[in-house]
Amino acid sequence: MVGKTQNETEEYYSVYIYGNETVRLIKRHAELYASSPLYVYLAWNVVHAPDEAPAWAVDLNPEEKNKQRQLFAGMLSALDVGVRHIIDELKTQSMWEKTIFVFSAGAVGIIRCNHSLVSIRLL
Repeated sequence: MVGKTQNETEEYYSVYIYGNETVRLIKRHAELYASSPLYVYLAWNVVHAPDEAPAWAVDLNPEEKNKQRQLFAGMLSALDVGVRHIIDELKTQSMWEKTIFVFSAGAVGIIRCNHSLVSIRLL
């Protein structure tokens, strides 16, 4: 179950929803189609607006004094937990050894300038 506890999944944070559904799909595939390949494309939007993260994930980064950066670090921490649960389920189902796992992140950011949003490309 993605989330620090099962009760946290009631918060409906996207990491929990996408992660739990992916874990469910992996389990179902292992039960019904164990000899067939499985393709999963999971496009998490965690590090994009709205800037939200569960309190436990934000609290994992107390060394960051800038509140916005601490929130962003919390968003990444929650994503780390979600990815870990999926990898753990692949290992539990003996699917990890035959898995190609590709992780990619966009290189576009948003900065605030004079109360307007300006898109930038990070190089």
